[in-house]
Amino acid sequence: MQNTGIGPAQVGGVTLAERNYSSCNGAFGIVLRVANNSVIEGNWLGVDAATGLLDYGNYDAAITVTGTADVRVGGSVAGSGNICSASGNPGGGADGISIWSTSPRPIIKGNIIGLGADGVTPLQNYGHGIECLTCDDGIIGGPTVLERNLVANSFLIGMQLVNSQRITVINNYVGTDISGTLDRGGAQMGIHISGTSDAMIGGSLAHANIIAYNNASAGVVVTNDSQRNTITFNSIFCNSGPGIDLAGAAANEGVLTPGITSSGANSVNGTGTNGQVIHVYRNTTADGGVKCNCEGEIYIGTTTVSGGVWTVTHNLGLSVADAATVTATQTTPLGSTSEFSTCSAVPLPVELVAFDVLKTTEYSVYISWFTASEKNNDHFNVQRSYDGINFQTIAVVQGSSTTKEKKYYSATDDELAGSDIVYYRLMQVDHDGTSAFSKIKTINLNDTPLVILPEADGFSIYFSGSDEEQLYYEVYAMNGTLVAKSVMEEHIGSDFNHLRLKLSRAHAVYIVNARLGQKSLQKKISVLE
Repeated sequence: MQNTGIGPAQVGGVTLAERNYSSCNGAFGIVLRVANNSVIEGNWLGVDAATGLLDYGNYDAAITVTGTADVRVGGSVAGSGNICSASGNPGGGADGISIWSTSPRPIIKGNIIGLGADGVTPLQNYGHGIECLTCDDGIIGGPTVLERNLVANSFLIGMQLVNSQRITVINNYVGTDISGTLDRGGAQMGIHISGTSDAMIGGSLAHANIIAYNNASAGVVVTNDSQRNTITFNSIFCNSGPGIDLAGAAANEGVLTPGITSSGANSVNGTGTNGQVIHVYRNTTADGGVKCNCEGEIYIGTTTVSGGVWTVTHNLGLSVADAATVTATQTTPLGSTSEFSTCSAVPLPVELVAFDVLKTTEYSVYISWFTASEKNNDHFNVQRSYDGINFQTIAVVQGSSTTKEKKYYSATDDELAGSDIVYYRLMQVDHDGTSAFSKIKTINLNDTPLVILPEADGFSIYFSGSDEEQLYYEVYAMNGTLVAKSVMEEHIGSDFNHLRLKLSRAHAVYIVNARLGQKSLQKKISVLE
């Protein structure tokens, strides 16, 4: 579907009768060129027309806009958002929404990108989720639920903002599902700000974004050529890298990171630069030290530095453990936000590299995890819950005390009570009784299994499916090099299957993509010395 030089154009609408379906194309879903003041809304791109949950992806981007000012993609009312999912293919990238070539003042709101119509089912775009190049004064998202963009499962970056001055990003979910809780993170960073200044990412509690579960990089990355970018009030957590990464000493005016000198039950004290504004956060989601720590999950309060020090009184009555998860940023008078400070917590004694759960039979689950190093680790309590709140210990696995070697652990849960959804977590316990909890893992026992598990020298894929389904996988190094790919074409049947692949140590980290029928999965694999 293409429109060139005719504007303003109206592509789609808010009713079912006005909706366009553009799927399974050998190129783009929708292309708009030189058509100022156009509207693209209510279209389903890359999914089936019946449910909006199946991968009917286009070979290239779902929506591409070039040389067009004041375009609106999506909208503020029910039915105005577009579904932009399953773009591209494992061998080539394609964005969900791509706006470039001098297209100022775009409005992008209410779209589902990288998910199905339910806002939960992963349908990966093989490029960026949203890419804005030369989109000055653009707006991504909006203050209402209907204006929120869901940006998930990108093979590249969630939001790529390049040479787009004064862009506003508010109230989006980048890396989660529609609930803001499930892990739907992309393979790289959540938001990348390059050659872009005076951006507003969040800015108030009403406009806060969730930026979470993004792999192989930070939640938000700001490059050296980007200044005065404000990143405040957002919920940033469980990204593989820092919550905010100023990638160069000159980024964001070279703003310094504040310090935390003490964090107690009802207040936080720290140091900073006079006149700069402090935003304080705490982290509640943890996974044993790999991710989810020292970012900014829950906003606590704001103050201004005076005399080189600051205090935020919050009266939350935090426990000693919770007070130790507090972190802070510092924002200059011109709007440049720093990285997050170091948490006041003592580093966790276990470096947890992976934690996975796998359905092996109708009523049996295999729990596996491994560590890269341990210090004074006595044991792990494997805990199960049927509501995600109340957990009970189902197994105790002895730790390795102190070691710098990779250690593998596992347990089996074969006493399930018939619930469809089951939650698991690890409770790591030191020799002195100090404990810490992992991120919670959820498994749906009704799902067709497709799981990627790390191994000592590579990975395994566990799967089952119908007679007609084929398993396809590809492995990429972090520099984008395709390392391996294959299709398992023979009859696999409904029984449980296992594929094992070794990885070279030529690269430290790999991205593995697997697809079985309409179900796809992506996982980062670390190969440690």
